[in-house]
Amino acid sequence: VQEAVIPTMVTEWISWVDEAPRVGAHLDSSYATFRFEAARLLYHSGRVRPAVDRLRGWLASEPAGKYAVPAASLIIDTFLAAKDWSEGFTAAVDFESRLVKADGKFKTRLRDVAADCSLRLAEGAFKKQDYADAIFRVEALIRSYPASARASEALILGANAALALNDKPKAMGLFKRVREPGSEVRAQLLLTALALAEEGYQFTAASQEARTALSLPDAPLGKAGAKRGDLQRKALLYSWLAGDASLSKVLN
Repeated sequence: VQEAVIPTMVTEWISWVDEAPRVGAHLDSSYATFRFEAARLLYHSGRVRPAVDRLRGWLASEPAGKYAVPAASLIIDTFLAAKDWSEGFTAAVDFESRLVKADGKFKTRLRDVAADCSLRLAEGAFKKQDYADAIFRVEALIRSYPASARASEALILGANAALALNDKPKAMGLFKRVREPGSEVRAQLLLTALALAEEGYQFTAASQEARTALSLPDAPLGKAGAKRGDLQRKALLYSWLAGDASLSKVLN
């Protein structure tokens, strides 16, 4: 936001608001309104950081004040608009514990914001190929916000980060925790289980995973990097190695 020129009269008024407590002025209930409006004036003139710092300092000293929730909302919205996920997460967690008189609806919003910012940070780590950090952030999100609407999305991200590290057991564990997985997640889960069974020479399990994967449509299999013909060959091979005489099941 580009800074605008603040009229001298407004600057003097903001200074008066700041000085009033220090000079012993009589402060009635309207003073809280003046403080909030002073911050809003700075905000709308493009001086976002000074406005945010002013509001945060006020919240720290008066978390139960009349303008605590509006001030917290303005701070949160500022960080979200700027896509500053780290600051947004920190503020949401801080305000949830600090604003003890906030209603349940606002507390729920703070938890939603914290979960969303956590996921954005995990996505950022994944894009930078810092897969270990992505997994760490996903697991922290799930511990703190297990009921979040973003939980399944985060688990899938974490599982893919684990696959990028070739940590198939970790990926399996995360995929299995996804609530109501769609066909794409099921395909990834089955293919990961198949790979683990292959690595462990567990031919019966490998055959079963390949057969189950064949029950899925081609689209999710293709997105997971699998081809139906390859799965059929694996199912046949592992059935034979496991001594399963009913090979015809694979092609049904």
